[in-house]
Amino acid sequence: MPQRGVHHSRLIAALVALALVAACGRAGGESSPGDTTTPLVPTATVPATATAPSSSAPSATATVTVPSPSTPAPTAILTPTPVPSPSLTRPPDQQVELPDVDAHYDLEVTAFDPGTGHLEVVERVTLRSRSGPLPELHFTVTPAEAGYFQLDGATLDNQPVTPDVRNDGFTLTIPAPPGETAIVGFRFTLNLRQVPEDWYGTGLDGNIVRLGYWFPILSDDHPYPSTADPAYTRTATFDVRIPIPPGYVLAHTGEEVTREPLPDGAVRYHLRAENVRDFAMITAPNLQIDTATTAGGVQVELYSLPGTPEQARQTALSAAVLALDRLSELIGPYPYPVFRMAEAGPSLHGGIEFPMLVYLNLSVNWLDRLTYHETAHQWLYGIIGTRPQQDPWIDEGGAQFLEAGLASDFQEKPPPPPGGYLHPLDSTDGELPPGPGIPGYESIYRQGHAFYQTVYEKMGPDAFWAAMRELYERFRFDIVTPWDVLLTWQLHSPVDLRPLFRDTFSYPWLDQLPPPGG
Repeated sequence: MPQRGVHHSRLIAALVALALVAACGRAGGESSPGDTTTPLVPTATVPATATAPSSSAPSATATVTVPSPSTPAPTAILTPTPVPSPSLTRPPDQQVELPDVDAHYDLEVTAFDPGTGHLEVVERVTLRSRSGPLPELHFTVTPAEAGYFQLDGATLDNQPVTPDVRNDGFTLTIPAPPGETAIVGFRFTLNLRQVPEDWYGTGLDGNIVRLGYWFPILSDDHPYPSTADPAYTRTATFDVRIPIPPGYVLAHTGEEVTREPLPDGAVRYHLRAENVRDFAMITAPNLQIDTATTAGGVQVELYSLPGTPEQARQTALSAAVLALDRLSELIGPYPYPVFRMAEAGPSLHGGIEFPMLVYLNLSVNWLDRLTYHETAHQWLYGIIGTRPQQDPWIDEGGAQFLEAGLASDFQEKPPPPPGGYLHPLDSTDGELPPGPGIPGYESIYRQGHAFYQTVYEKMGPDAFWAAMRELYERFRFDIVTPWDVLLTWQLHSPVDLRPLFRDTFSYPWLDQLPPPGG
């Protein structure tokens, strides 16, 4: 079963079929060039120098040219912005049911054989509550769903503990610690296998090793989602150490702290990331690296297999540069110094997003749209967190809207499918049909895109982007709910959006929303 790309997974598997029956609206790794208008790309160009950055082993070199957006992005800030008290409080069903903690993950990969996919890992999670005693702690373990995960031991405050295994192994629950701080430890083994054609975040694809959703991470008590994304997390700090064999190149979340040569010729990397919701990596032999710099100063790195056509590399780089600068201008600055894209293998149907890193299949013929979509997820899911199993329309519909908007100057609106949408936009993961298929894709991605576009058209561009910037400022490195999004749009809108909201959603609190402008 797929892992966090599941969202692109099942939903995009439908893409191939959808591409044959619809002339527009495929996106997020789900769109083909024929569906879109020509992206508005500035004419100025800047050479992208293909040298291996300090975070990787030596690799092949190449040079491509990418468009340089003309509008600089504001300076990024890594300090979380406190959320001011809204004039109206969240209804009971709009609470964020995650422990309110400062978390630091220390992950030490003590053994790694990329040829067999064998890893041995020691994990240490230091938690400090921001609001009273800690509750019981639920850690989601996505590789357990695929049969890759073996728990070798667990501790609470350095004492052995036996986790309660829930949701068929997808959740490990630790008893409530006795105070406001705790240190949770795991020792585990991963034995990865070759992945089928799907959206597996963790696994082997030829000689590519994908390490996405690869370790227990603090979340809530939810089952493995059949359609939506498995990750639901707060931001945290991560320190990761991993030995990489000679000839392998590593792409990753975060930045390199040190690299240490080992007697067997491997290099031990120490990587660190702050204010991110997850930490992913991908490695393969002889990856070539192309780089570019956005107008806002973000370094963009593309890791591709030897022999990847220059046109594909240029398309992905130019699309990422355009998306990073444009979305920084419209919503708020991309807050990290680097953004990485990595070719994840031919079995991946589209793309998977992680903080600061996305997986791509560079052979798809809608690569610009795929890149826009995955880059847009850096804002919706990454910077502005969401509840992906409860409210998948916010990040998937939003990323679809931003993807299409970058390609069409926000003029594209997908029509409903013949017979209409089979599921309401506010469907949760449990209410959608399991597995890949057009109904889930249509109901969340396309219907979500259409809804965002309708709100954009009713509000007008200035009011809409002002509202999105407020969401960014209030919820940067935090988590939004539908109440937060709809309330913010309504307060900024020159027209009353409540009739549209009532036609779209069944939330019981819609009548509590104030008139336009409050």
